[in-house]
Amino acid sequence: MTEKRIFFHYPKTGLEVVKSIHTAMQQLKLNSWLDVENMTPGTDPAQARREAFQSSTYWVLFTEKTISSKTIDKICLDYGETEHRPELLCVVFLKKITTRYEGPGFWHVTAEESAAAIKTYFDLKTWSEAAAGGKRTRITFNPTRVACFQNGVFLGNLAAADLTGLPAVVEAFHWDYNYFCEEITQPGQYERQLQRWAGGWKEKRPQAGGFAYAAQRCRADLEEQRFEEATKTADHIKQTVPNWEMGWFLDAMVALRNREFGQARFFFEVATQVRQDGFLSAYYSAVSLLWDGQWDKGIQELNALTHNRKRMDDLLQTDLSAYPSKDAFLAPFRENPQTATQIKAWQTKVKKIDDTQLNELRLEELTPKELPPPLPLALRSFSIEGFQRIGHLTMERIDAHHPWIFLSGDNGEGKTSLLQAIGLAFFGTGDADVLDRDTKTTILVSLAREKGVAVGEFYYSGKNQSIGWQDNVLGYGPARLQTTSDEHGFRAALEKPIASLLNQKGGLLDVEEWLKRQSLKQGDKTLSKERIADIKATTSLVKKALVQLLPMVTDIKLSGDQVTYLEHDRWITANKLSAGHQAIRAMIGDMIVRLINKQPKRSFQEMEGLVLIDELENHLHVRRQYEFPALLSNIFPKVQFIASTHSPVPLLGAPKNSLVWRMDHDEEGDPTLEEVKLRLDQLHPNNLLSSPVFGFGDFLKRSNMPELRTEDDYERLLEGQDIDNYLAWAEANVRIPPSFMTDEPDDKD
Repeated sequence: MTEKRIFFHYPKTGLEVVKSIHTAMQQLKLNSWLDVENMTPGTDPAQARREAFQSSTYWVLFTEKTISSKTIDKICLDYGETEHRPELLCVVFLKKITTRYEGPGFWHVTAEESAAAIKTYFDLKTWSEAAAGGKRTRITFNPTRVACFQNGVFLGNLAAADLTGLPAVVEAFHWDYNYFCEEITQPGQYERQLQRWAGGWKEKRPQAGGFAYAAQRCRADLEEQRFEEATKTADHIKQTVPNWEMGWFLDAMVALRNREFGQARFFFEVATQVRQDGFLSAYYSAVSLLWDGQWDKGIQELNALTHNRKRMDDLLQTDLSAYPSKDAFLAPFRENPQTATQIKAWQTKVKKIDDTQLNELRLEELTPKELPPPLPLALRSFSIEGFQRIGHLTMERIDAHHPWIFLSGDNGEGKTSLLQAIGLAFFGTGDADVLDRDTKTTILVSLAREKGVAVGEFYYSGKNQSIGWQDNVLGYGPARLQTTSDEHGFRAALEKPIASLLNQKGGLLDVEEWLKRQSLKQGDKTLSKERIADIKATTSLVKKALVQLLPMVTDIKLSGDQVTYLEHDRWITANKLSAGHQAIRAMIGDMIVRLINKQPKRSFQEMEGLVLIDELENHLHVRRQYEFPALLSNIFPKVQFIASTHSPVPLLGAPKNSLVWRMDHDEEGDPTLEEVKLRLDQLHPNNLLSSPVFGFGDFLKRSNMPELRTEDDYERLLEGQDIDNYLAWAEANVRIPPSFMTDEPDDKD
């Protein structure tokens, strides 16, 4: 094992940390290469690093920044073109930053833990390489469905696993059974029966892998009320295996035991997103409502469980049918006079569930057939506590079919706070002063994805901030005129996609600067023809999108280092555009540059993201307010927009299936949020203004009510005025003989 060498690539600022990990790895008898120790005097450092990299078996990337596959490729190329390139073992994040990196990796905590984690990845590679291709075996489990891992890779919740290479380390985890880990070396049929958990579990390191082992260790920590250790383990699982619901479930169990019911409910809901047919997460999600005092809703959700075929099937397949009757968390509600009868009836019903009854369940259709496919990235749920004027605010199970979500409400109700909170969950505050330093703040946000879930977490308690994972989330405040074009400012702004939402002086990326850079690239002779063609095509699409969204602008051109706009048949620079045009250019240009930067190989039609806009109507003429939502969705059909507005006009032009939330406050003054159920495409301005969306029900109660015009549009109003004027003139000037209405002849003069 020691003949294989591991190369360390690290930033200079992380040298001391990497040294300590290097020392810890030597104690584990792993051969790691650290240039500051291994270099002989007089050696060219760059050449020594290149040779060491090329002769190593694996390499570990230590970083303090977000990374991508491009970053990894560039690092390898910097060490020189060679036939041999060591395999990336894992990425170690030296700071708790946000990242979308989905490969093997973890956050550094201590040197010993990081060295042990690297050794785990090393062992897994060794087992995988030792696996003989073509050898297959099958292992079955009792109970008939467990979380199964092969060489540390999550295979799913299975009754049996087909292993495609041997030897293989197989792990299994079940919440009600003992942890299982075994190395299988020979082909054949294997059957393994897990024993019921009886407590007093002895910690035993597995031969490799460790995620199922970590879950079992976390479970033991929960039993012994070692909540800090349990939280660390749960965080590690959900960060490294986010598609396994157990990390989210364990985090929720820690919160439930700490009586943090809002957090518990949120993470149980995330676990149900990750595994939609799982019984246990849905069950505890309902139980957390009972503990939070929401008895009616909790019992309602428990009863709904027995009508969900997939979750009840999971209950039987995982051998958990007796679980609710012995669950300590449900026990208090069996004795509570207000819930005892309903809880006992539900438990009896669950005990009697069998395959026959399961087949007889009649399930309701949850998603109407006329809805379009869900967006690939959409807001799913959030829980906000202690942020600005929001004491506690939650929203769950938001449907992923809404291209737009509009926030209405009076000034000061918390619309901006809600938008900022969603952004903070993924990026933190940066240098913006938006927190109350004396208030504990917790913000949790989950996004539904085509595959899995994206979660942002923000915690603040006096000093410490902790944030979750970044995603394609962008934010724009009400002031959208200031852009950044200098090299340093442009790069800095690129790392702050919600700066404008948090700070009105937050600079937006200047799309003109981006266009100039693309123009320079087109003349770069080191680039391939295909790459230059891609750059030209993307540049053309950007200009076309801007023209579509800028009223009165019909063309954009780049001459030298100057971008000009054809407005009213004259070419002008950006500073000559109207304030409205400049605001649109700044926001849309920033949006386009950021989406291209995150998803460079996707067309506008395929780009996904979540865009937050505060006071959408700012700087826009009412006609543009009406057109803007549909135009944005036509250009970016897979992007979800969440926007606050004080104007009814954007809602009138909203794409189909858009949603409206109204923010208000309760008797204590705390913000409330509710969906206003209406079809926007069926409304006109009068009934929209008088609806609960704007609460302007008395706007027609005016002193001059008899004089108000009631025509539907201005042309009919003019026609009506002409008729009224003619009738007034006729009344004053036309004499109608009395006999006109009788048979008597007129009197003769």
